[in-house]
Amino acid sequence: DFLAGDRHVDRFQAVLASGPKAVVIAMQNVPWVDPDGMEALRDIITMLDENTVKVYLACPRPKVAETLEKEEWYREKIASCQRVFPTEKAALIAAVGVAKDVESGG
Repeated sequence: DFLAGDRHVDRFQAVLASGPKAVVIAMQNVPWVDPDGMEALRDIITMLDENTVKVYLACPRPKVAETLEKEEWYREKIASCQRVFPTEKAALIAAVGVAKDVESGG
């Protein structure tokens, strides 16, 4: 969940250090997002985006999806790029495809 948002930011900074091309954030266990959690998620996605890491969201619950849709940064960076998927598998397939395209120069 995103109750301890600052700890999640720290975790993603560690992930960033490994040099990923794409990251999938699975949200099926997130029942809701409070303002602090929303800020942390925005900061994480912005940090990854600024480092040219594509971010994919998987399985957001309806209440969470509804809350996210109200956020301009979400609509701009995630939804408009069609990076929200109903399953982790679908998000992973999309993310791996992008990573392979980047590696092959496509």
